[in-house]
Amino acid sequence: MAEMEFSEEDDCLYMDGNFQLISLNLSNNFIREDGINWLWKAVSCQECLLIQKRANQSESEEQGLLPGLLRLVVDKNNVHQENEALKKLNEFMAGKHPFKKLAPLSEESSVISDSKESYK
Repeated sequence: MAEMEFSEEDDCLYMDGNFQLISLNLSNNFIREDGINWLWKAVSCQECLLIQKRANQSESEEQGLLPGLLRLVVDKNNVHQENEALKKLNEFMAGKHPFKKLAPLSEESSVISDSKESYK
């Protein structure tokens, strides 16, 4: 169960965050710069909380921890591509994405494909 904290100042209930949600697509949602700023804060806070939880748990308990958000898509919103928070968010999430881009073909691979061409 997530830890919760009630704030009397603004009558809000704050939770650690959803660590079970792994992929979130928010493209085409008319999100503006302030929304992207809040998303960046939420994602970075989630990472800090995850680090704290890992530090406070034994090795066997740590294996049960979920990784939190691994994939976030925020394309086609009302934010300029040069927005600093958007850049930070995209850069940070690219490092967490489980299906990172494959490395470019090596010279050996291209030689193999060239030799296949010669058999035709």
